[in-house]
Amino acid sequence: MSKTSLIKRKSGLILLISSLLFYCLVKLPFNLSVVCTSSNEGFYFVFSQYLLDTHKFDFIRGPLFIFIYALVVKLFGFGTWSIIAVHFVQTFTVCLIGISLFYLGKIVLKSDFFSGLTVLFFILFQVTPIGGWGLDFEFESAFALECEYFCILFSIWSLICLLNISSGNKSKFLYFLAGIFAAFSFASKASGIIIVIALFCWCIYLFFFQKKHFLNTISNISFFTLGFLMCVLLFSLVLVSLSAEPLSFWKNSFLIGSYSKSYLKSPLDFLSNILKFMTRDTNSFNNFFLFFLTFLSLAWGLVRSHILRIKDDFTQMFWTFISIWGIGNIFAVIAPGEYASYYYILVWPAVSIFLSLLLKDLFSFIKIFQMKSVRILICLLISLVFIQRIAVVFPTYLKLAKPNLDLSVFSQPQSFQDPVVFPYSPLPKKRILALWVADLINSQLPDKKDKFYVFNFFDNFPIFSANLYIYAKRSCQTSILSDHLLVKSILEDRAIKLAKVLIETPPQIIIIPKYLHMSPALRPLIKPFLEWLTLFLEKNYHLSGSFDVITPKKNPETCYIYKKI
Repeated sequence: MSKTSLIKRKSGLILLISSLLFYCLVKLPFNLSVVCTSSNEGFYFVFSQYLLDTHKFDFIRGPLFIFIYALVVKLFGFGTWSIIAVHFVQTFTVCLIGISLFYLGKIVLKSDFFSGLTVLFFILFQVTPIGGWGLDFEFESAFALECEYFCILFSIWSLICLLNISSGNKSKFLYFLAGIFAAFSFASKASGIIIVIALFCWCIYLFFFQKKHFLNTISNISFFTLGFLMCVLLFSLVLVSLSAEPLSFWKNSFLIGSYSKSYLKSPLDFLSNILKFMTRDTNSFNNFFLFFLTFLSLAWGLVRSHILRIKDDFTQMFWTFISIWGIGNIFAVIAPGEYASYYYILVWPAVSIFLSLLLKDLFSFIKIFQMKSVRILICLLISLVFIQRIAVVFPTYLKLAKPNLDLSVFSQPQSFQDPVVFPYSPLPKKRILALWVADLINSQLPDKKDKFYVFNFFDNFPIFSANLYIYAKRSCQTSILSDHLLVKSILEDRAIKLAKVLIETPPQIIIIPKYLHMSPALRPLIKPFLEWLTLFLEKNYHLSGSFDVITPKKNPETCYIYKKI
């Protein structure tokens, strides 16, 4: 076999490996950083440490996801090593999704090359997040370890199980296993339920258009349902053992998105939110063009078997299922009304595989696209789209990558002290304010077991986010973080629980900003709690000192340190 033919035969595998290596290289500066990639990771660390300390589960997202964080903290401790470990877990999970997508593509696309192309598309989407590319949080959000990765990973595994049935293995066990993976997806976050909804919608589609496949599928769907329900029940029993109320938990898991304002006041609002989904409130034609291709490719998956009059083949019918799943994930992103760039993780796998399908169908069924010159032109146009995306993103990437390298395990050795020694001699040049504040807190708390609580009412201000607890290597005695007091739907409930915890286990230090920045709509709801907090501080704490910080709006803000009497 010639070298050229060998490369052609292995082109899909080459695309897979090179795409994943490219992602690992892009992510490396963030993986070696001693700070959390996003403020959300701080929440997950606090919740997981609270779970380990109290054996109680008090979280409003999927239990499976927080168990993964708890395992990391259990292995590496509540501190810097766990931050590094989570960075690499996120990278490993993305690579696992890429490998799973490649395997799924081999089944449905029946081509190693187009399967490898699917992985390349997925990685390119991941490193060019949608939205205002001049804003740091687009990258930070997309690179953090979020629930959505596991929703997608387990959903893909569920799809693979169902497809393997179609390729000859009639074992009911694979339906059952597909249901278990679907339950794992759901237990990662409520958005994971889309794979189950898509399956039943697909059954309705088969009933009207493919009676033969409907009868074969519906006879085994009970095994899928059994696997799903048994697994959800098991997670519910685990929640009961951890003092959580399963019914309340699953309900809140669905309703957490209701924090956003009412946004469907008229039919035009729905179209407005579709546009917002396509652009994330930017005027970038690059974003809009990408989602034009997204909707086109997903729509093609719905109708291709009818237009192309493809033979009555189960695998070909499965494209409709994947298309419904992809469209469902788009609605899962839009549903809350406000969303971060990491929500798009739910969409990229389906979009990637359908873009590959669209290209494969063009090259296979339309004569003009079978010309070598036209194929080269199409490949060049697609390359230009992603080159343009990378070119626009690159300055922001460098803006984030350089400080993350400055905050690496090599340049911040003091971050591994337990606790960090403060004040420094001499002061490290590259110590960021968030770490400095954590060091200051450590200097105020001589006993490693002492705990603190920070009220954070600054918008998009990472210094006082939940990350601060793990930077200081001191767990929070409660899972009720002050950020919850900015969420209207759960404010009153969380304020009551927080007051109870502060009374039962008062922390050694409470830090409160001079001004509480919150919307006027929230102030009446939180007023009773703030009045109680004032009396609580007067009775149990004394003013120990204060310090000034610079907010994102470049305004100095004073924060007061209250120490337990």
